[in-house]
Amino acid sequence: MSFAGGRGEVLAVEPISSGLNNQRLALLGLFEIAREREAAVRLPRELVDWTPVPRDPGTPPQHPSVPIWEVLDEVAFMAAVRLCPLSSGTPTETLTMQECFRRGAHASRQARPGSFAERFILGFRAARPLRDIADRVTDFLKERDAFALQLRIERDWREYILRKTGTLEAVTDDEQLTVDPAVIFAKCAATPELAEFKAIWACCDEDDLTQPKAEIKAAGRDHGYQILFKTDLPSTVDLPTSRLRRSMIDFEVCLSAPAYVGLGRSTFSNTLDFIANANEDRRSQFRYDLPSDRCESRAPAPVNA
Repeated sequence: MSFAGGRGEVLAVEPISSGLNNQRLALLGLFEIAREREAAVRLPRELVDWTPVPRDPGTPPQHPSVPIWEVLDEVAFMAAVRLCPLSSGTPTETLTMQECFRRGAHASRQARPGSFAERFILGFRAARPLRDIADRVTDFLKERDAFALQLRIERDWREYILRKTGTLEAVTDDEQLTVDPAVIFAKCAATPELAEFKAIWACCDEDDLTQPKAEIKAAGRDHGYQILFKTDLPSTVDLPTSRLRRSMIDFEVCLSAPAYVGLGRSTFSNTLDFIANANEDRRSQFRYDLPSDRCESRAPAPVNA
C-alpha cells in the first residue's frame, strides 16, 4: 500500500531502541500523530532486537534488527490500522522514539472500546510461527500445572531500583520493590488462587539474570513450586535466539496462561491486562509488587502505567 495522507506528509519513527511493549507504544504514537496530522505512515521494515545488557561507557549501542513481519502478524496488524494511509515512499519527517512513545502512552491511557488505540493494541500480535511455538510452550506448561510469573529480577531492574531507592528492597505506601525471588514466591504461595498450582513459568530475560538459576529453583521448591525456565523446555520446542522474538513468545504464553502475576508498573503486564479485559477474559491476574504478604488482584490499569 503506498499513498500519502490528505496533506501529503509521510511520517516515520527513528529506530525504537527499547523492549517489546515500548516499541508497541511508540508505533501506536506514530499512528496517532499521523492520524492527527492527516499524514501517511512509513512503517519500519525492521524492529530493533533490543537487549539491556551493559556496554562500555561511550560506546554507541549496537542492536541487531528483525524483519517486522517475522515478529508481528501482518494480517492482524494491517486489519487494525486499515483506516490509516500507509506509504512506502521517503518520509517527509522522521519523529523521535521519545515523542512517539509519549503519544502512544497517552493514547493507551485514553483507550476506549472500539477506539483506534484498542484496535492497535489488540492487533499487535505475534507472527504465526511465533504463536505456534508459544502454543507448544503452553501445552508443556499445562502438563506441569503452571501459571505465569513476570520474574522481574534481572540486572537492569536491580539497577533501576538502586537508582530509585538506594536499596534493592524498598516498601512505600503503595508499592514493594524487590529482586528477591524468595519474597515473590512466598507471596504466590500465600495467595489461595495460586497456591494450588504446582509450577511457575518464569517469564524473564534469562541472559540478564544475576542469580544462578539453581538458587532460584531452590527458592521455588521451598514454597512448593517447580520453577520452569526457557532452558527447561524440551528439544522439540525450538526457541529463537532473538530476544525480541522470545519476548513476543513470552507475551503469547502469558496471555494463554490460566493465571498471571506481574508488576503494576510494567508495560508488559499492563498490556496483558488490557488485552484480557478487552477480550473479557476472566482468568486470574495478580500483582506481587503491592505492600502485602500475598499477591493482590489486578485492577484494570493503563498500558503504560
